Amino acid sequence: MARFCKYCGYPVKETARFCKSCGRPLAKRPVPPAAREAPKQAAMTPIVPDLAASASPGEFISGELVLPGIPRRAKPIPETLPPVSGLLHSVGSLFGGVVSLFRKPSALIGTLLLAILWFVLAQFRDSDSVIVRFLSWFTYAEGGFDRSVLGTPIGVLGKGAVAAALLSLFTGGLENLFRGLVTLFKGRGENRDIISIILGVVAGMVVYFAFAGGNVSAGTTMAGIAGALFSLEALGGGSGKLYELAQSLTSRTQNGVRTVVRGRCDGFLTGLTLGFSLGTVVSLFL
Repeated sequence: MARFCKYCGYPVKETARFCKSCGRPLAKRPVPPAAREAPKQAAMTPIVPDLAASASPGEFISGELVLPGIPRRAKPIPETLPPVSGLLHSVGSLFGGVVSLFRKPSALIGTLLLAILWFVLAQFRDSDSVIVRFLSWFTYAEGGFDRSVLGTPIGVLGKGAVAAALLSLFTGGLENLFRGLVTLFKGRGENRDIISIILGVVAGMVVYFAFAGGNVSAGTTMAGIAGALFSLEALGGGSGKLYELAQSLTSRTQNGVRTVVRGRCDGFLTGLTLGFSLGTVVSLFL
């Protein structure tokens, strides 16, 4: 229906507040009864939170339809691998990472520099030089030396763990480290499982003493420090291979599905940090 100024008769737009001809204010148009009932009708209309264009023309992603009076669906429970499968997957990822180095050799630069340093320090391992002693401790250069046939690979793994921990500090790990320190004391609001914490403490100490072998002393403490750093980074970042392994080891079966339990996972990583730290302290008195 057309609209006109009541003072001068000039035609005006439906949304205009003043007449362009005489400049006088226009009366508000009365709201029809049908419009007043619109909110009630809208309450029965499905709500589409997000509309996004898809890859194909003429299609769209409607997202989740929410009908009034019907509660939203609960978020799906995150799934994970069973403990044994998770452990095997982690070992497989380790070898997969080695293979990937052939596709991206630049990622090996830091490790190669440490390998050269380890080789040089090995030639002076009997030296009493303060610099040699410090670098040997800092890079865990003695890892794998003077060990049995079975102990040497574990010592070398400890050396690799130290290298990875040191290099991770330059690739975003430092930020997660500080987050992990905060989470260690404050948590994320979840109830960390006390049994998982105890198991983490035991696991951290066992792994540390396996890395250090029979030569546990102040000189092997860097292996424990590296383990604690890794655990804190995983706890703070909430991601990564160590975090995935902790999720797998602390998961439980729910409705036939292996699911993640955040309190258990964070509790285990908390205990792992404490276990590596406790092993490091004990080494100082041996």
